Amino acid sequence: MIMVYHGSLSFYINYKGDAVAVNIQRYPTKVLAHIKFTGSRMEPQMVKAGKIEMVWAGKGMLLRGDREVYITTERGPVRKGADYLVVLHPRKDKVKIFFNDQRTLIVRGEAFDFTHCRIVTKLHSMNIEEEFLRLMIDGKKKVEGRLYDEKRRQIRAGDYLRFIAQSGLEAYFLVTDVKVYPGFMEMLESEGLHNVLPKARSLANGIRVYRRFYREREELEYGVCAIHIVPL
Repeated sequence: MIMVYHGSLSFYINYKGDAVAVNIQRYPTKVLAHIKFTGSRMEPQMVKAGKIEMVWAGKGMLLRGDREVYITTERGPVRKGADYLVVLHPRKDKVKIFFNDQRTLIVRGEAFDFTHCRIVTKLHSMNIEEEFLRLMIDGKKKVEGRLYDEKRRQIRAGDYLRFIAQSGLEAYFLVTDVKVYPGFMEMLESEGLHNVLPKARSLANGIRVYRRFYREREELEYGVCAIHIVPL
């Protein structure tokens, strides 16, 4: 689960493709929030967007994804049952995150990975077809094969990837490994067709998938890479 802070008490939460954008307005007695969400429904005191649930609680909100996060504009004890306390500071335009007797600070434009308790240090964005992205989100597609061009040569284990489909669906992933191969055939044989292209029926069919995106001469010039990912 990822939180991106946009500044001015606005932030974006994404958990395995489900997303909520929140803009908080601070008043003397309570916190109000304007929420945008897709594929979701509203109930009294609750917002639900797919796998993300937000419940109004006291002077803040309790966010539930793969972790429980209490978000407020006032410093106080972590709400019982919450894994994180997130305190938004309107005047300084920054966010303090408290967890396990530790705290960290993020500012406008930075992101935090609640799943792994760490600041997102390096984020790469790539376009992808929605069919493949949904397989990644579900954990069925564990490896993304790409041309090993200049853009992909910047990716390292520990970095983060944001994949965006033309439909607007986007999701975030942690990179656990990057392996380089002479070509797609060698990559598919080594990584396993089911890990890279779960719906492909054969290696030949898998190669045809990549020919939709890359020419053979590009493959020979750059080589290819297998990016191992974990959905967030």
